[in-house]
Amino acid sequence: MGVLSSVAALGAHADGAEDPAMVTRVSRQGMWLATLLAIPVMIAIAVTPVFLALTGKDPEILRMMRGMIFAGLTGVPALLWYSALRNFATVMHKTR
Repeated sequence: MGVLSSVAALGAHADGAEDPAMVTRVSRQGMWLATLLAIPVMIAIAVTPVFLALTGKDPEILRMMRGMIFAGLTGVPALLWYSALRNFATVMHKTR
């Protein structure tokens, strides 16, 4: 999410230059960046049960955990999109 804070910096620069086309471009690129960042994060989360199984954790706990992890995977892109849009809203001075 720290990488997505660049949306605020670049958007503020474009807003200060009164370039609405650049502000739009920065917000769009922030959404693309969030989407691309979601892929490795989701992969890392998805393989966590495999690594825990290799360390000898209880299979019953891993079975229960696997369901919760896969249910939570859908929230990763949404969280990163929200972060990009929150930074964009901060630039546009519409935080309420």
